[in-house]
Amino acid sequence: EIPTPLVENKPTPIYEYAYDEYEVDVHIGNAFLRTTTGTLTTPAGTFKNVVHIEEKYFNTPVSVHFYFAPGYGLIKMTNSQNKILFELHDYF
Repeated sequence: EIPTPLVENKPTPIYEYAYDEYEVDVHIGNAFLRTTTGTLTTPAGTFKNVVHIEEKYFNTPVSVHFYFAPGYGLIKMTNSQNKILFELHDYF
């Protein structure tokens, strides 16, 4: 769960629900809005004004990068080693 709004390159807390008797939110890391003006090429084509959000998790070296294109939604996800976790290959 990421609260909004996101401010470019300013950490925004990421929360996860802890399903116990109190149902509290647990702060598990930070999200960063890296850019809203990127250009990204996937097998489905080249997209402009791509929104790049990075999520960094506490106590781990893990971060996940999400790329969203206006009108298409999520077009790519990579991890901190730039391994592709998801990439758009086609759209209707």
